[in-house]
Amino acid sequence: MKAEDNSSAAQYASALLQLGESKGTADVMLKSIADVNAIFNSQPQLSVFLKHPGVPPAEKQALLKDVFGEIVDEVTSQLLTVLCDRRRTHLLPRIESHFLSLLQAKHNIAPAMLTCADDLSEANLKAFSARLSQSIGKRLDLQVKTDRSLIAGYILKVGDQVIDG
Repeated sequence: MKAEDNSSAAQYASALLQLGESKGTADVMLKSIADVNAIFNSQPQLSVFLKHPGVPPAEKQALLKDVFGEIVDEVTSQLLTVLCDRRRTHLLPRIESHFLSLLQAKHNIAPAMLTCADDLSEANLKAFSARLSQSIGKRLDLQVKTDRSLIAGYILKVGDQVIDG
């Protein structure tokens, strides 16, 4: 993806977050954007249709309303219209990613990935999460996976920091 596209996606995400926060619907918008991306991923012909220069804009708008009208909020619907008009629907995955990062930062949440050699019990996982959350001063959005190829211990990634223990 071009740096220009990444910058544009970040700007769209920032504007969306401001709108979502002012309306109190940021979490709903995040789910709507994720749902839209899931549909685009499962139906690649949708992107082809929306990018095709021979399809009149009115037909594209009608398709967007038919496909997404019931499942997305008003702001996300307007975002889709703008992105379609500007032939920028390919930015949606990056917009979702930036939006999530901005929303997590605003709510003082740190994304973390814990890769363990063995399965952790729920009690151990809660204790680990609580200690880590306290030490970094943020709430955690902790994803856990098991990797049997690790001999022992864990690998923890919080933001850009990697801890191997």
